[in-house]
Amino acid sequence: MNDSSSKAFVSTRAWILAAGVVLMQALGAGAWAQGTGEADPSQAKARPAPQTTPSERAAARKERMAQGRQVARGAQLSEGDPKPSAQARPSRAERRTENARRLQANRQANRRGEFARGGNADAPESGRR
Repeated sequence: MNDSSSKAFVSTRAWILAAGVVLMQALGAGAWAQGTGEADPSQAKARPAPQTTPSERAAARKERMAQGRQVARGAQLSEGDPKPSAQARPSRAERRTENARRLQANRQANRRGEFARGGNADAPESGRR
């Protein structure tokens, strides 16, 4: 064999090898996805529904229609007052006195050491003092 024919043989062999790998992947995926072909008898089929007569179906339909009419005549989601009624807003002086009272209570609690330094009692840095 000369040099050019050996190169052609190697490239042809590489092409066939690559095509074989692709073919094996394409066919092998379907083979692995298949089961043994046997189904569990208890789970193979749905439980059979009881047979109903046309008169039973008509009675059930009539009952559902009556319920639907009642619901349609009742209050709908878009009806009514969706906004809650507003509460009386405290005056500016009342808000200032409440904030001052809260600030004073926090200062006293801080002086007694009731607040953690880290901001969270469970934080690791709260144990360092």
